[in-house]
Formats: sequence, C-alpha cells, structure tokens
Amino acid sequence: MEASKLAALLASHICHELVSPVSSFKLVQDSLNDPDMREYVEDLIRSSSETLEYKLTFLRYALGSVGMQDGYADLHEARSLCQNYMKGFRADLEWNDTPEITNFAQVRLVMNMMMIATSAMPRGGMISVTSEKVGDKVILKVEGKGPRVVLNEERRDSLNGVEPEGGWIAKNIQPYFARECAREIGAIIELATAEEEISLKCSTPE
Repeated sequence: MEASKLAALLASHICHELVSPVSSFKLVQDSLNDPDMREYVEDLIRSSSETLEYKLTFLRYALGSVGMQDGYADLHEARSLCQNYMKGFRADLEWNDTPEITNFAQVRLVMNMMMIATSAMPRGGMISVTSEKVGDKVILKVEGKGPRVVLNEERRDSLNGVEPEGGWIAKNIQPYFARECAREIGAIIELATAEEEISLKCSTPE
C-alpha cells in the first residue's frame, strides 16, 4: 500500500475513534442553560473530556510519532496510557510486570494488538498483557476473554495484509498498520480465536 494512502486511512481511523466523545459535546449544547440538566451536563462534559484526552494520548503513541522513537520506553507511562484508553471500553486491563518489554517498537505493538483485541470484544471482558524472553527474542502476548468474541473477516484479512472484500476503509486499516509495525522489525503477529477468547502473539527482537 502506498504510504500516502495508509496515512490518509489512519487519519480517518483516528477521526472515527474520536467521533463519540466529540459528539457528546454537541449533544449537550442546548442543555447548558437548563438548570435541571446542569449537573448531568457537567458530568457528561467532564467524562467526555477525559475520554477524548485518553484516546488522543494513546493514539498519538500507538499510531503516531511517539511510538516510532528509538531507545527505551517508559513502561509505567505506557501502561498508564493503555489503562486510561481501556476506560472507553467495557473491558478491564491486566498488565503486570513485563520487564522484557523495553523499547518503543515493542510498546507500539502491544498497543496495536490491544486495539485489535478490543475490536473483537463488543460485550467487553478482560484484556491481559504478558511477555516472555526466549533466547534472543521477546514474546509479546495480548489475550482477550469475554462473551461472544468475534474478529470479523475484513479485520482478519487486514491483519494478513490482504485487502478486504469491500476495500480499505478507516474501520479496517488498523490491523494492517499493526502488521506493518511488526514487519518493520522482522516480526509477525500470530492470531488465534475461540468462542470467548482472542490471542495475539508476536516474537520481537530484544
């Protein structure tokens, strides 16, 4: 895929991610002067503002320039960004000690695998992040467990680098980007699914 097309689709994907919290502000505009609605409106604005901030900072790392940096990543910061991002979904995040994850490329892969997992969990559940050192490789693993886990065909195709039947659009481009992030460091994302589980694994250089 041409770089310009990928950039355009990712930009559209980011807009798609931000539509919900931004729309909330528009919905409450007419209620700002209603005393009976004031407390509700203030709570909604506060909640939407937080969601917008969490998504922007996460996406800047996962899809933007932050995750492209060289060197060591701040794992505590990355974990915090992921935990805040997950607040916008009906899923909890379990990310314990993973000292094997050290660089920006690995963190960016974890974030993108998380995005794929959450997209397959419409009813929420639990997302877990683990890592393991095997020889000179670090195995990154993101697992999602919940009711009716389903990763649709177009997102599966996207992860495999195959253009979906309906073409490339904002809603299916992210798995392709995750694949490209892995490919840049000589890695492949492996996918496995079951009725109530999705697993994404990637063997990366140290």
